[in-house]
Amino acid sequence: MLFLVCFVGIVNTSFAGEIRILNSYEIKEEIKKIELKINYTKNRLKYLNYTNPNYKTQESLYLEVELNELEYYLEGWQKDLEIRLGYEKLRRNFLICFYTTLAVIIIYIIYGLYKV
Repeated sequence: MLFLVCFVGIVNTSFAGEIRILNSYEIKEEIKKIELKINYTKNRLKYLNYTNPNYKTQESLYLEVELNELEYYLEGWQKDLEIRLGYEKLRRNFLICFYTTLAVIIIYIIYGLYKV
């Protein structure tokens, strides 16, 4: 029973101390923002390479580094999204099983009281 109480408490937690746990919608929004930044950076880099072929400016080098960092962040957010979706599926399945079991117990108790 203690395990059940602890698990339900963990499942229903949306804040852990000062750290905010994002839901899948918020993670998808962050991924969209990063993808927009990546798209802008790629277009800017393409423009700089078109205007100055065979010559790398300081800005183009900076944009290449920023592009690599954004792609790295994007991979991290995508992994977080996969984990969060799995967690939400686990939570949903657990709650379905829990409430189904609770309904069966209540029906069994009502049937037992009716039979007596």
